[in-house]
Amino acid sequence: MTHDDLQQTALTLLVEGVEVIGAQRIGGDAMALKDGVHRLVGELDLLMVKKYGTIPTWAQTRLDQAGPEQLETWADAILEAETLEALLGETPRH
Repeated sequence: MTHDDLQQTALTLLVEGVEVIGAQRIGGDAMALKDGVHRLVGELDLLMVKKYGTIPTWAQTRLDQAGPEQLETWADAILEAETLEALLGETPRH
């Protein structure tokens, strides 16, 4: 995937994120919001795999638990984050 492809996919993801957050703020249908967040997670997961490779369990958990605003932040940051740790934060310590 080229940088331009990644940038276009991230832009699409950001637009979808804004739509989900907007719907949430105006009291949108709970099922539609859940579907929107699920779609955002799937798109961001795809971008992360294409850019960073296999996603470790800690990162997948963090992605699955994120709300729409956090997902939007990560979608914006993925273009510049050099590593998965830089994108999502440090790896949890056990």
